[in-house]
Amino acid sequence: MTRFREGVDDAAAGAGRALGGDAAGDSPVARGGAVARRCLPRRDEPEFCGRLVIAANRLPYGIEEDGGRATLRRAVGGLVSALHPLAERVGATWVGWDGGQTASWARVRRGRRATPYRLAPVALPPRLREPYYDGFCNGTLWPLLHSFLGRAEFRQDWFDAYLAANRAVAARVRRETRPGDVIWVHDYHLLLVPGLLRQAGVSSRIAFFLHIPFPAPDLFRHLPWRAELLAGLAGADAIGLQAPEHVRHLRDAFSWFGPAAGARGGRAAPDIRAVPISIDTRRLAGRARSREVRQRVEAIRASARGRPIVLSVERLDYSKGILERLRAIEHLLEVRRDLRGRVWFLQLSVPTRTGVPTYDRYRREVDEMVGRINGRFSRPEWAPIRYLFRSLPEDELLAYYRAADAVLITSLKDGMNLVAKEYVAARAGAGGVLLLSEFAGAAGELRGALLINPHDARGTAGAVARALDMPALEQRQRMASMYRHLQRHSVHHWVRRCLA
Repeated sequence: MTRFREGVDDAAAGAGRALGGDAAGDSPVARGGAVARRCLPRRDEPEFCGRLVIAANRLPYGIEEDGGRATLRRAVGGLVSALHPLAERVGATWVGWDGGQTASWARVRRGRRATPYRLAPVALPPRLREPYYDGFCNGTLWPLLHSFLGRAEFRQDWFDAYLAANRAVAARVRRETRPGDVIWVHDYHLLLVPGLLRQAGVSSRIAFFLHIPFPAPDLFRHLPWRAELLAGLAGADAIGLQAPEHVRHLRDAFSWFGPAAGARGGRAAPDIRAVPISIDTRRLAGRARSREVRQRVEAIRASARGRPIVLSVERLDYSKGILERLRAIEHLLEVRRDLRGRVWFLQLSVPTRTGVPTYDRYRREVDEMVGRINGRFSRPEWAPIRYLFRSLPEDELLAYYRAADAVLITSLKDGMNLVAKEYVAARAGAGGVLLLSEFAGAAGELRGALLINPHDARGTAGAVARALDMPALEQRQRMASMYRHLQRHSVHHWVRRCLA
């Protein structure tokens, strides 16, 4: 434990020096200095008093460089969307990797640019970044936890880098934490952090949330470092997962491979429960009806020339079942000749992990299949698939949701899938059909969806045909029931349950 504490202090000092300071109070970007102690009394907010320290792989802000000028930009994504409003309300501290922009963060600090809450960047040496992030996080944990065992690689040097990165984050969290604080650690990048904090003597309440699935123990057992990861998780007081299935798997893993009760230093075992993440339902529904979004909806529908739009949105990742979806679309166009020229499939793929060979190969496969299907079925005035490969701002995405007659989600494994929930919120008061993979966590909540098995091309094609033929009244009834569920189970409900 002494060696670990020395490592923690050294890592924290290094992070501080990288930002031009040497203490927690001297190095973060903040507004108004130290964060005051606050309570959250409103019913749509979590009920706790004290400071909140969030630890995640990345900070909620990135830095854009333009002619030597550093500009802060808020990041997009489910985690930031879920936590940013809470962090702003309570004046949280957010600890995360600086994205390799250590010098830029130093300039931001010197310029005293304000952010709504305290940011505590962690600098990782360049030698750690690739084996930690591209290696262990996304070459080992991501495929294994999504049950793609054949895609997982097990390398000791990758785990060593992962341990070093988790130590650096734990070091910064420890220096940012005061007695009575609540620490909330997020996702598979930081599985070791709760245990490392306990080893360093941190006694604050620690909550952990895993945003992706947890696999069955007979898959998890293949990981050579399974005991180390479970010991890390055992440092948390509460562990939230997306679905009851994941809870069962993690409890079984603790039973099979986890640390003995005596190794927890007398602390109780973590409280493990399903706490599915959600969205800010009311805000998204209101924004989707704004004038700016309505104008964009009209433009999208005009480009479709009256054809129904079947929309798919996701990161370009093999876990999302994009190739399986394309096979289903091809089958539908083969057997339903009447739909040729009459329906428009719109594929929005968000770039991810570009430069990583596995993902570059997958993108080429997707590009080739889109090209083949369009080449086979296109007419002079129509192509069945429009394929966009880029990120979209929120208003643009809401406009596509609002314009789409159906959303088709074909995940092969998904912790939750917030696209499903965002579509329902954006369609509030309207019809539309949600076609949802039974392997997405959202399938357990959104009972008005048409569930599909992405591996069944014929069945998926049939579900799409059913969606296109579904009466308007049935569409509205299904959407209304799902929207009511999301009103009751919004992101505020999720936060309350995670931090209770």
